[in-house]
Amino acid sequence: MFQKDICEYFNEKLLVPGWAGELDKEEQDYIWKILKEDVHLRHKWGMKGKGMVTFSNICKIAMYGDIENPSENRRVIDGTSEFFKINNA
Repeated sequence: MFQKDICEYFNEKLLVPGWAGELDKEEQDYIWKILKEDVHLRHKWGMKGKGMVTFSNICKIAMYGDIENPSENRRVIDGTSEFFKINNA
């Protein structure tokens, strides 16, 4: 029971922009699957359409995303976020 609760907790947290940091392949696949199906969550991640759900964009938002600012997440994806530029200089 405890193991299942921990797994559910981390699976939910993985879907929070900026929480996960670096992702392994399994985490990327999990997030990709959810974002392809959940339009509301996809918008929170700054991805307007299914075509924007790429592993590259998922990794950027997992590392530098902002849970409260989908517009900033779009800038991270586009490479125009000041925070993203500073951390990738």
